[in-house]
Amino acid sequence: SALSQQQLYIGFFNPLFAFNMKNTFLVALFLSLFCLSSCDKGPVVTIINATIKDSKTGSPVVDAKIECDFYWETTSQGNLMGHSDYKRFNSDKNGKFSLSYNDEQPLSIMTVDKSGYHYKHTSYNLNLGLKQGETNDITIQLIPIDGALRIQLENQTGTHDSIWFYVTSPTIIKEKIIKLSPEKEPSILLAGQSAATTFPMTTEEVATIHWAFKKPGATGAAFRDSVFLVKNNTTVFNLKF
Repeated sequence: SALSQQQLYIGFFNPLFAFNMKNTFLVALFLSLFCLSSCDKGPVVTIINATIKDSKTGSPVVDAKIECDFYWETTSQGNLMGHSDYKRFNSDKNGKFSLSYNDEQPLSIMTVDKSGYHYKHTSYNLNLGLKQGETNDITIQLIPIDGALRIQLENQTGTHDSIWFYVTSPTIIKEKIIKLSPEKEPSILLAGQSAATTFPMTTEEVATIHWAFKKPGATGAAFRDSVFLVKNNTTVFNLKF
């Protein structure tokens, strides 16, 4: 009959209708969750709580200068190529500084500097591993310059009139302090003449003096000797030739 056919027709399509309604509900739920997680997501917040300390005493370093970069320029391939938005901060009486940053661009602490300490720079001795969009509690250890090494040169024989020398130490090697350890430093002296060169140093460790009578090659200087650096003092090393 016509009624039986209609009932059969409705009965046949009811499961399909229920299936489509279920799918529509799932799609709507997915879109709602997507909007909650991304469409309405607020800005990325990066927080840095930093403490600057003396690496030897553990005491806070007051008024250290911290230079941060809030934007890195990139190449078309996405490689970092430079920076363009510097901001400078100073550590307080407790050696602390804090900042909060709302942006998706990467943030970097570029330099930390304080008179009487070795300079920190992100390109060679400052790797903090800051995490974007998180709270970063960090401590930066500054190594004090608490003494000096004076190399006292004296040409006694006149056999050579030129000497090349440079200085290394555990701190210089670890911190990659090029300004305190030039690869070569020539000094021309005639017989009977003397001269002196002073290097600000971190003390209570052994410094090695390297020298040669011609420009050192890749293998380094021909001669070397070591001296222990006395804290809060100038240690003298006599180099006679």
